[in-house]
Amino acid sequence: MIQIKNSGKQDIKEIFRLCKISTDFQKTRFTVHWPIFDRGPVENEIDENRQWKIKMDGKTVCILLS
Repeated sequence: MIQIKNSGKQDIKEIFRLCKISTDFQKTRFTVHWPIFDRGPVENEIDENRQWKIKMDGKTVCILLS
């Protein structure tokens, strides 16, 4: 089952884990890649309900920003 929900503060560790995996992959293919994100702006996005997570079978598989 696939669900789309707002991210919460409890998701921050997983958000940064997914970003690191994505950035590490980008580094293998491209010279330009995502920077390391600061925690503050991520918390603001969560507080403002501007960040979502896609869950598949209970596991977060993607993060979306508005």
